[in-house]
Amino acid sequence: PSGSGKTYSLEKLSEMVNVPLITEDLTKFTSSGYIGRKIEEIGEDLITKANGNHYLARFGIVFMDEFDKIASSGISFGKDVNGLEVQNGLLKVVEGSDIQLSKKYGNCFFSTKYNLFIAGGAFENLKEQVEKKNEVKEKEHWSKYLTNESLREYGVERQVLGRFPIKVVYDELGEDALMQIMNESKQSPLKCYIDEFYAWNIKLKFEDNA
Repeated sequence: PSGSGKTYSLEKLSEMVNVPLITEDLTKFTSSGYIGRKIEEIGEDLITKANGNHYLARFGIVFMDEFDKIASSGISFGKDVNGLEVQNGLLKVVEGSDIQLSKKYGNCFFSTKYNLFIAGGAFENLKEQVEKKNEVKEKEHWSKYLTNESLREYGVERQVLGRFPIKVVYDELGEDALMQIMNESKQSPLKCYIDEFYAWNIKLKFEDNA
């Protein structure tokens, strides 16, 4: 679901391995780039995030967000361009091929062989779809029944599924988890406010009820 920490997890991962991370909104791409962004621009975004370092960009992480939006069959972004064509266009990049860069980036080829591609999204109604088909019991977690066929029925192409062998399901953050993040995490916004007020000799305190 949205707001469960997908992007944050990848940000921490990229920091740990010291490689650039880019997040691409797939709803803005088309297979040809006629009315949207071209798939090949992913390589250029990596180079930009790596401050022009082509070598470092080759090992960057690409988070393809809103993948569920192009997987839901029939969604059209205008003219005859739709999610299916974008999925097919992604195959060339994800499987590790050489993509042509624009003149601005040297008009050369960029290899995606060593890039890590992660597809993510909210995948609304997927949980209900899996539960209904498999008659999931109340105490069971629906992800236990999530298969490639489940995603195929959702609208993900078989060839694309073959490029993403690992599936990770994020649970929605509950009240306890949110409280822990707000009170204990190093990047808690509450701590930022407390420090900011403290600089003005004001002691700020948040009660649990607040």
